[in-house]
Amino acid sequence: MSLQYDIDINCNGVDYILKVQPERKRKIVALQALGVYPDSKGTGGKDYRLVQDNVMLSALLEIIIYQGANKRII
Repeated sequence: MSLQYDIDINCNGVDYILKVQPERKRKIVALQALGVYPDSKGTGGKDYRLVQDNVMLSALLEIIIYQGANKRII
């Protein structure tokens, strides 16, 4: 069993798959993110690109946390 979770998110018209793992003391670690782009030559008509920018990876994690907090408040 994997402790990793895949979360789908859309940011600026690009779909991302954010791979996160829960840690102790209510922490979440972003492991990896993949950008999903349309491509007629790729698998299933999609091209998957690894996000290598740590700032973007952190931003995607913050968006997920913020959205989760809003769902709990509303």
